[in-house]
Amino acid sequence: MRSPKKHLRFGSLIQAFQQHCASLQDKRQHGKIGYRLVDVILSGFACMFFQDPSLLQFQKRLREAKQRSNLTTLFDVEEIPENTQLREVLDEVKSESFRPLFKEYFARL
Repeated sequence: MRSPKKHLRFGSLIQAFQQHCASLQDKRQHGKIGYRLVDVILSGFACMFFQDPSLLQFQKRLREAKQRSNLTTLFDVEEIPENTQLREVLDEVKSESFRPLFKEYFARL
């Protein structure tokens, strides 16, 4: 069985996702930002990826069991936002802002 192309590997796709998220404009007031926008978006994506209702509780359980966090190792999230903060910030990100990323992914395929 052949290995997938490098540009289609999970790490490569996440890296493109991170770069796209970092390019998005953060409309929050700079003095009131507790978490980087890229950390919030990637945490939301990871919550869907892991299919766990509470991202923070999932990560706490994982840290206690394995002394590491998949959010850090797989998604390069520096600080994990609380569930409430996660929802509030994600509600303000327009879904249309991800269209260029989907176009890039389809081009890779």
